[in-house]
Parts: sequence; structure tokens; C-alpha cells
Amino acid sequence: MPRSLARSLKRRPPKLSSRPSILIVCEGEKTEYHYFRDFRSKEHARLLEIDIVHSDSDPLSVVNFALQRKTEADERAVRMHDDNERIDEIWCVVDVDDHAGLDRAIQAASNDGIKLAISNPCFELWVLLHFREQNALLRAKAAKSACRKDIPGYDGQVPFERLWEKYQLAVHRATNLDKKHQGKPKPGNPCTRVYLLTERLRELGRSQALRKQLQITGRR
Repeated sequence: MPRSLARSLKRRPPKLSSRPSILIVCEGEKTEYHYFRDFRSKEHARLLEIDIVHSDSDPLSVVNFALQRKTEADERAVRMHDDNERIDEIWCVVDVDDHAGLDRAIQAASNDGIKLAISNPCFELWVLLHFREQNALLRAKAAKSACRKDIPGYDGQVPFERLWEKYQLAVHRATNLDKKHQGKPKPGNPCTRVYLLTERLRELGRSQALRKQLQITGRR
């Protein structure tokens, strides 16, 4: 075999300069999608390659769609002999609500290394925590109604800048709620693990910023 061809068939190692790729699959096509679309422009998250998509509105369908995207990326990496085609992390943003297939979705995600950002009862709890404490049991309808009280004219599309001003407060409140459900794949009510995803994006973004800075310094 010619040496040039042999080299071309070798799998290319990850490039130090490449951006970490994150796939976020949302259950909601409006609130969640627009929230993360705006979030990826903040701080160092913009240094990441974040793809945000919407799937059918039940957790199992969301996870199955994510698995399909993962399989396609893996197959493309093999076909192109390039591991850079793989997706570094996949997150599914889903609600507990009244979905019967949530347990199966949790198991399927666990089997294939997909991470879940689950909210009980729904994503609006994460929105709500930017404005108030919420320790009592909460129904999805009541959560959306409470959002309308705190955000006049709320129709499912969040005013991101207003939330961003109170982001750290929401993380603090969500963390405290989650401590009550540690070790449980399906959190009780109320609880939202959206903060695990947002904080992960910030962590990866900071690491990427540091890496770029080190590369710049090393070239001097």
C-alpha cells in the first residue's frame, strides 16, 4: 500500500484547536429552544459548537432522536476516518410532567452516555427560579401561570436578558432543590436539573478559552 494512502486511512486525532461539540435536544420547540439559543451567545459558551434541535414532545422520543444523531455522527466519523466528526456531549432537555415513557427514556440515555436535564414538573420551573423560591409541589399549569405573573406577557418565549441577570440566583435555588433528590435518576417535585447543563456549558467554555490563551502564549 502506498505510504500516502496508508496515512490517509489513519484516524485523525482530535485537533487541539477544534471547538467541543455539544448537541442539545429539546422537548419544547419554543421555550427551551429559544432559551439555549440565547444562552450559547453568553460568556465563553460562544467558543463551543452548540447545536440545538427540537424533537417530539415526549422524553423517549427526544432520547431516541438524540441516539439517532449520535449514531449518524459516529458512522460519519468511521466513514471519514476522522474522530472530529463525533459529538463530544449530548444532552436531552425533558420534563417529568405526565409522560409515561420517562423511565424508559432515562434508561436508554444511561445506556448510551446521553445526559439528561430533567425538570419536574416542567422547564418553566427553571424560569421561575430566577424570580422566586419554589419548595412546594408544583403542577405544570401552575408553573406557567406563575411565570406569567413574574414576566408580564409571558407566552412561552422567555426574555433571556432578564433571566441572565438573575442566573446565579437560579443556579443556587436549583442546586438546593436538587440536593433533596441526589441519587434519584427521576427527581421529585419540584426539581430542575437544567442548571447541570448550563453550568457544564460554562465550564467547557472556560476550558476552551484557557486553551486558546495557552496556545496564543505558546506562540509568542
